[in-house]
Amino acid sequence: MFIMKELITVFVLLFLIPVTAQNVLSEDIQINMAVSAAPEMYKKDATVIGYNKEGKLVTLRKGSNHMVCLADDPPKKESV
Repeated sequence: MFIMKELITVFVLLFLIPVTAQNVLSEDIQINMAVSAAPEMYKKDATVIGYNKEGKLVTLRKGSNHMVCLADDPPKKESV
C-alpha cells in the first residue's frame, strides 16, 4: 500500500510539471500570428517582437521596414 501511494505521488507530480510550465509558442508560430494582421505589403519585412521560453520579450525577427508586430502574450498565471 505504501508503494502505491508513492507511485501515485510521483505520477501526479510528473503530470503537474508540464501543466504548470509556461506555454510559449514556437518562434515561427509567433511570427506568423503576429504578422497576420499587418497589411500584406509590410508582412515579410516587418520586425516581430515575441516571447522566449522564459516569457520575456525578445526580437524574434529584425525587419527592414517601419512595421513592428507584437506576438500574443503567453499564458500567465492569474492571481486569485
